[in-house]
Amino acid sequence: MSTARRALWLALAVTGLALLVRGLFTLYTPVIDPLRADAGKYAIYGYNLATHGVFSGQYPAEQPQPDGYRSAGYPLVVAGAIKLGGMRGYYPLLLATNAALGALTCGLVVLMGALFLPLWGAAAAGLLLTFSPHHISLGNYVLSETLFGFALTACLYLLARGLISRRAVTLLGAGAFGALAWATNPVFALLPPLVATVAVWRQPALLRPMLVFLLPLVVTVGGWQVRTWLNVPADGPTSQARALDNFIVGSHPEFTAQYRANPRDPANAANLDIAAVDGSWQRYLELLTPRLRAEPIRYASWYLLEKPRLLWDWNILVGQGDIYIYEVQASYYEKSAPMGLSLDLMRRLHPALLLLALAGLPLACWRRRSDPPAVGLLYLTLAYVSLVYVVLQAEARYSVPLRPAMYLCAVYTLVAATRLGSSWTGSQSGRLSVP
Repeated sequence: MSTARRALWLALAVTGLALLVRGLFTLYTPVIDPLRADAGKYAIYGYNLATHGVFSGQYPAEQPQPDGYRSAGYPLVVAGAIKLGGMRGYYPLLLATNAALGALTCGLVVLMGALFLPLWGAAAAGLLLTFSPHHISLGNYVLSETLFGFALTACLYLLARGLISRRAVTLLGAGAFGALAWATNPVFALLPPLVATVAVWRQPALLRPMLVFLLPLVVTVGGWQVRTWLNVPADGPTSQARALDNFIVGSHPEFTAQYRANPRDPANAANLDIAAVDGSWQRYLELLTPRLRAEPIRYASWYLLEKPRLLWDWNILVGQGDIYIYEVQASYYEKSAPMGLSLDLMRRLHPALLLLALAGLPLACWRRRSDPPAVGLLYLTLAYVSLVYVVLQAEARYSVPLRPAMYLCAVYTLVAATRLGSSWTGSQSGRLSVP
């Protein structure tokens, strides 16, 4: 059996296991008041799409006003579930969809890993994601992270293959999943042009393949912008306003502590600033600049040290805590001893996996000419998306869609270290055998 076929069977096995784990978690981990905060807003957008054919966050409304505050990707999934399951059946259908997308992501990790790792390494990365508590838990909420992680991983996998084969259908598929990733989370927006620029800079012959890759994204973004210009009132909520809201929250070092003390505190400094600037970047920069000048060391530490730590930390602080966004009635991790052990193991492994992934960056730079394109794509994605969140709002929940890339990079470092160790041992043995 060829390596590619073995990798495919391995990916199918991991997908099946991941689906079983996520299905059991969803079954035995009911969420208290599941349609609140962000989840409730996605439900409203989906309801308005399914009922009125309008992308709007207004509720209740006989004729909801179109807006562009949130991205359309996940609300479209919600609307599809409402159309198929009705108002009574759409919620379990959404959770089943999330479980399937999460499981497919685990299989994609195996296929991606097989492009540059031995099969045991690809399997290890897939199993790490299969039992990743955050990845499992996020799929139990009506939130966009599971869809974004799936679309992002599928895009990277197909693009890594397309950079080698240069087949138009593969590159178009990568672009289509890239468009879905952007439609789910706009932080993805500049990554495809950045990847294309780096690829063409290194190999000018990749210009045409990269244009093919970018085509679906350009069409999707352009179509959404036309829709916004035609349908959304000039004073309506936009994605730029949402980005500003996140930037304001992310510029307040005290926000998380204030949120943990009282999530609905009207006196939260970030909320007061959001109300004061009324969607104006200029007005907020006028507020922020004196603060930066008054406490440069504090803000330098906040952006360079504390925010990256918050992004990749274990605890979800803007939420229930630990691995949960909203409170659950009971957890499958408490009902199943093996799952409880896996939670404890993954919690202990988390810092080591982060350090392994980070340690592989200089190695990937050194081996950039000999490694397959997948390695560079993974590290570029981790660096870019992390930087965007550090500039905006850093929270552990937002790093969950990046866990596939993180686990693959951690195993990459482990494999490289193992090979270097074997090479060094062999070299030493060879020297000792010389008369």
